[in-house]
Amino acid sequence: MEEKTSEFGKEGDLVPQNVQHIVKTAALLKILFLDWGGVIGGFSPDRFIKKLAMIFYTDYLRMSEFLYMHREETGMKIWEIIETQMSAEEIYETFCKHFHQRPPRDIFEYAFNAGLEVNSEHWINFVEVMEKVKAKGYLLGLISNVNHIHWKVISGTTFGYTLQFMEKDLIYASCKAGLRKCEQGVMFDYVFEDAYKKYGVPRNNIFFADDKEENVRGCNRVGATAIQFEHGNISKFHANLIRVGFFDE
Repeated sequence: MEEKTSEFGKEGDLVPQNVQHIVKTAALLKILFLDWGGVIGGFSPDRFIKKLAMIFYTDYLRMSEFLYMHREETGMKIWEIIETQMSAEEIYETFCKHFHQRPPRDIFEYAFNAGLEVNSEHWINFVEVMEKVKAKGYLLGLISNVNHIHWKVISGTTFGYTLQFMEKDLIYASCKAGLRKCEQGVMFDYVFEDAYKKYGVPRNNIFFADDKEENVRGCNRVGATAIQFEHGNISKFHANLIRVGFFDE
């Protein structure tokens, strides 16, 4: 008896052929998520704190203590709240209220963004790696602990150049998600589940590069693979991508 076939496969197939194709394609896909501040670009907490201390007429120690002070009602540090819950306006007002000073808004944002930095040589080398990943047909994404003020700059003209290599729906910023990367892995769990729903990529094919050990542990905790990144060491990063199957030897 002649078998009946259609775009949905042979009669009696448990899984239609078009669905089988999607599943097989997803199984071949890999997603490489990247951090921004410690991987693609750079952030200098020292310069950031010094500039803010200067415009609020305080010293380095008091500014640092404020940023890492815990709020009793949330159990979170001020800096963690800034990265997940505050708008740009709320960030400005929080600093002004605490230090009883009100510098012009543009001066505040200039000082606030002073810690963002990009090393030209690192930037160029990193872009080459991203181009290679894309050329292999793999997906790139971003997971970043970032506040609204920094995000405006990072997603802008110069800093935002690298975002063009990423899938728009695989870009996750803590200020938009309301979650932060941390050792507990809550944000990673959310991101990887969302990526699976969008692309069908399982966690054993999801990778994440970060320079902070607690974020590496958080990623590994929820079943994906983290790559410890050493800023400026592109050759080691490339070797790690070979090790996990992104590139051939």
